[in-house]
Amino acid sequence: MPSGLWRIAFAFGAPMGFSGEALALLHADVIGWGTFSMLTLSTLAEVLAFLTLGLVRPWGRVVPRRFP
Repeated sequence: MPSGLWRIAFAFGAPMGFSGEALALLHADVIGWGTFSMLTLSTLAEVLAFLTLGLVRPWGRVVPRRFP
């Protein structure tokens, strides 16, 4: 979650620890393919991370333990 939030803030132009020259090189197009790819990467990573909860949590109807 923290890396996704970092990428989203960086995609919209927040400096996030970069100096002026490095930020200018990375943000040649502020709202363009770089922003779109960062937002897509962040969203996809978060969705896949939350879907892994299905591997450790039971899905669907669970029969109570009192039934044999």
